[in-house]
Amino acid sequence: MRAKVFKFLKKKSVIALLAVSASGGIYTASINGPVEPVRYVLAAAEQGALVVSVQTSGQVTDQNQLELKPGASGEILKVLVKDGAQVKTGDALFQIDSKDAA
Repeated sequence: MRAKVFKFLKKKSVIALLAVSASGGIYTASINGPVEPVRYVLAAAEQGALVVSVQTSGQVTDQNQLELKPGASGEILKVLVKDGAQVKTGDALFQIDSKDAA
């Protein structure tokens, strides 16, 4: 007898759970309103340049970067090398004003 009662309650519980789930789905659908169909916009394919842009923050450094520590300070009068030129140890890079040199 006890097994029949348990089986009966189990069936009722499943039916009640399904009823609550269905009513919840109907309620949610009524709040959100009707679902609009997906719209697709078509266009003819064109050939052209593809521009890609990336925005980020950070620091970009060169692998061959080196820190210059001059032995004198003062106003630079003249730059003696061109941008991108290769230099060797001992090459003069700048001409410093001798009256300001410390």
